[in-house]
Amino acid sequence: MLPIIAGRALLVATCMPFVTAVSRLALAGHPQGEPLPKWRSAPTRAFLAWWARFLLRAGFACVPTVTGSEHLASAEAARAVIVYNHVSFLDSLALEGACGAPSPVAKAGVADAPGFGAFARALQCVFVSRAGSDDRAAADRTASLPPSPPTSRPSSADPGATTPVTPPVAGGSGASGAIAARAADGRFPLVALAPEGTTKTGACLLRFRTGAFVPGRPVLPVLLSYGGGGGPGARGAPSSFHPGWGRVASSLAHFLRSQVAPRNALAIRILPLYTPSPAEAADPARFAENVRHHMAAALGLPPVATSLGEWAALKQAGICTDVWGRRVLWRPVAGGPLEELEGGVGAVRAGAAAAGAAAGGGGRDKRD
Repeated sequence: MLPIIAGRALLVATCMPFVTAVSRLALAGHPQGEPLPKWRSAPTRAFLAWWARFLLRAGFACVPTVTGSEHLASAEAARAVIVYNHVSFLDSLALEGACGAPSPVAKAGVADAPGFGAFARALQCVFVSRAGSDDRAAADRTASLPPSPPTSRPSSADPGATTPVTPPVAGGSGASGAIAARAADGRFPLVALAPEGTTKTGACLLRFRTGAFVPGRPVLPVLLSYGGGGGPGARGAPSSFHPGWGRVASSLAHFLRSQVAPRNALAIRILPLYTPSPAEAADPARFAENVRHHMAAALGLPPVATSLGEWAALKQAGICTDVWGRRVLWRPVAGGPLEELEGGVGAVRAGAAAAGAAAGGGGRDKRD
C-alpha cells in the first residue's frame, strides 16, 4: 500500500510546481475578478482541463467515461449553469476535465491559498462567502414542495424549446447575486456548482440550495456515478472502493483508500439542456426541486428530504461511519445537540443507521 501511495503522491507533487507556474503566468498582470482575454483564456482552460484529467488518472487511477459531450455547445450558447450531484472530493476534477474547465463556485479564502489559489484564480472561480448565504430560506422551503411537471422540457426533448426563457429574476444579493451576475457574463466560462452543498455516499440526492437557479437561466445537469452505476447496488463493481464522501471517521484514511484503489470507476453523463418554464424561472425553489427530481430519475436514486443542515447536525452530534464505511459510530460530543434535534436521539440514530447501511452495509450502532 505504502509504495503505491508514495509513487502516486510523488508523481503529482513533481507536476505541481509546473502547474502553479503556468497558472501564475496566465494571470500575470491581470486584475483579479476581471475576465481573461480569449488569447489567454482558451489555452489556459485547455491546459487546466488536461491537468484535471491527468491528476485523476495519475493520482487516483480514475479514468472517467464521458457521454453527452455534444450538449456542451448548446450550454455555451445559452449561458447555462452547470449543476452536478456531489459525491466525492474527486468530483471537481472530473467535472473540470469533462466540461472544458468551467468556473466553479468556491469559498473566498481559496483565492489566497498557497499554490492552489493560483490554480483557482486561473479557473476564474466565483468566490463567495458561505456565511449568511441568502438562499437558505428558499432552499429550506423546497422541503414542502412536491415536484410539479415543468411546462417546458429539456431542449433536446422538445425541438420547440431551444430558445432560453428570458430570466425575470435579476439575481438577488450575496452568493446568489454573484452567481447570477457571472452566469450572465459571456466573457467568462460557464459557472458550475453542486447545489446539494456537500458530499454524501452517492445513494441519494439531497435537497438543492437555490443559488444555481436564482438567475432563471437554463441548466446543464451532469451526473456522476462511481463504481460503475448510479445506485448503491452497483457500488462493488467494477471498483473495489467507492469514494463517496459522507460522514467518515477519518478523512485522511478515506483519501488514502481512494489513492490505493486499483481503479476508481467513474461514469459522467451530461444530460440535455434543461430550459425552465416561465413559472420555474420566477420561482427558484420550484425550479431547483424539479431539476433535482429530473436528475434523481436519470440516476435511479431517491431524492431525499434531508440537506446540508442535517449533515451539519450529524457532525455536531458526533455521528459518522467507521473507516471501512460498514458501521455507524456514535461518539457523543460534550454539550452536543442530540436532545434538541427534531425527533430526538432515536430519530438521529435511526437516520444515521440508514445512512451507514447505504454507505456499505451493516448499519449497526456502536457507542465508543
